[in-house]
Amino acid sequence: MRAPALLLGALLGWFGLLSAAQSHDARYALTTIDWNTDAKVLEVVHRLHTPHAFEAAALVQGTPNGEFQGTRSLAALGLYVDQRFSITDPQQGALVLGFVGAEVEGDYVFVYQEVRCENAPQVLAVRDDILADLQPSQINQVNIRLGEDSSTLVFTQATRGKALVSAAP
Repeated sequence: MRAPALLLGALLGWFGLLSAAQSHDARYALTTIDWNTDAKVLEVVHRLHTPHAFEAAALVQGTPNGEFQGTRSLAALGLYVDQRFSITDPQQGALVLGFVGAEVEGDYVFVYQEVRCENAPQVLAVRDDILADLQPSQINQVNIRLGEDSSTLVFTQATRGKALVSAAP
């Protein structure tokens, strides 16, 4: 009878630690790369926690403490992301991403980029150093969907400045 109670206590403790690790100040960013077949466009969406995003924008703007300055901060964030995120297609070379825009949605800022391609890339080499210069323990996850195929890349302190390659279909 004591064993189930101990197991329940251990599980509750584990979930407590897990939720603390995933608190609003966790240094974690998510990027999705999707192939839009109809438009022949590779669409990229970066989701960043709002305070960290504005800290990055302030770095570009030279303003103190991540102070939000509306459209100006969102444009600065676009420049920041452009300097720290890149995609290369081994067949087409470096893909130059265009800044589509950025918006604040609650606790997150979304930064949108895209690049037109004649054909869907089969494999991508991705470099994602977003927010790593502000927090060495930053973790960036990139989910890639190229048609029916998908893969995930995870960037940590050990992969800073390096490109990771998505799985081939």
